[in-house]
Amino acid sequence: MPFLEPDNPVYPLPQTSQWLAETLRYVVHNVPFYKKLFDSKKPTLDEFPFMDPARGAFKIEEFLVLDRFPDFLLPSGGTSGRMSQLTFRNLEEYENRFCYLYDMRPGQYFHPSVIREFGISIAAGGNLHYQPPHGYPVLYTPLENLGHAEAIRYLLEHGFQFDGRRIPLTTISCSVTWIKLLTAYFQATGFNPPSVHLEIGGWHLTRVWKELLKEFWKGEVDLVYGVTEFNYANASSCEHCGFLHFPETVYVEFVSFDGRHSVEQGDAMLVLTSLYPFVTVHPRIRYWTGDVVEVRGVCTKARAMSFVFLGRREHILFVKSDGDLYRVISAVNVAEVLDMFKEICDDDRLFILFQQEHALGPIAADRGSKLFAISSRQGENGETQFVISVEVKRDNQELRKRILDSLHSECPRLEDDCRRFGISMEVNLLPKGGLRALGIPYIHV
Repeated sequence: MPFLEPDNPVYPLPQTSQWLAETLRYVVHNVPFYKKLFDSKKPTLDEFPFMDPARGAFKIEEFLVLDRFPDFLLPSGGTSGRMSQLTFRNLEEYENRFCYLYDMRPGQYFHPSVIREFGISIAAGGNLHYQPPHGYPVLYTPLENLGHAEAIRYLLEHGFQFDGRRIPLTTISCSVTWIKLLTAYFQATGFNPPSVHLEIGGWHLTRVWKELLKEFWKGEVDLVYGVTEFNYANASSCEHCGFLHFPETVYVEFVSFDGRHSVEQGDAMLVLTSLYPFVTVHPRIRYWTGDVVEVRGVCTKARAMSFVFLGRREHILFVKSDGDLYRVISAVNVAEVLDMFKEICDDDRLFILFQQEHALGPIAADRGSKLFAISSRQGENGETQFVISVEVKRDNQELRKRILDSLHSECPRLEDDCRRFGISMEVNLLPKGGLRALGIPYIHV
């Protein structure tokens, strides 16, 4: 087996700007849509139109570069609430990512003596949530039945026998949903895991759940943000500023809601461009993700723009102010508040399916994600009403008041905003299943 010493990288990394220039040349000469649009010109990035996901979905062949049949097909859009996007990839893209992550080519490995610990990535489909340190192997595992959960328990208890040693499992990378399920299962079966570092993505992890996970897993909990349509383009929490940064394998733009100018501070739309050679089959240039973020400026330590994820554009309530959009409240704010209340129903379908399949005890209680909807309407007096609809175990006026009070605490400027813009906040309490019964589009956090 060919071993590679850790101090001998084989994959020199250019700057993101160099990758971007190479990417633009590549797509103009190879992607049918851009070949026709620019006719062999040399456009700058801002000359490219924003790529709407719907355009890419309905005219997908115009955005593919194929010299052979694709090797992989990935669906995405699970957290968007919109139609699923299809993403085609070839093996070479993963090889290039492997080189970037490990400073070596597939088939080359660190000497066994270098490996001291390992991590697992649960149900990620090969789409790593985080960048492991060099020499830190990652095993991929599903979590679809009791056997999978018990295999993870074994690795946590015993580690992995390798090179005559027991290598400990020290990191778990997975989505919010999977870590909730695994935690609930281990709690229900009385398993007390060793200290593990968690890397969690998929959607927003509330403060309530973050503290619960830190207490149960006895380790740090870091959040990541990623887009499945991109090959390794996940933003991770910065240990210095506490906010999110993207890696240099994707080009990032923060733009105004109308797309006319860039944003260096404040609310913005997130626009991403895939970079060559990590994406070659299905490039996406100036991809309008539909996600709203709050830009926090430059992190001087990481030398990268920092941001906070606020949610999908359609999950945020805005008002018009001075010709621009002004954010009043987001789904993330609401999720933070609702997770404080055990009276609010959980979306426990996955948990129920898991326990029914294995005749387990009730592991679902207060372990799912809160279901809710946010909307706006005109009140009887012409004022704008922002309505938050939730499913509850029982209806009472006191709960409405407590939720509203907590929303004002979560959003300190909410009271002033309501007075300034003539807004009233309403909480609509529904019985379990009420959102689906009324056909109200709900948000799964």
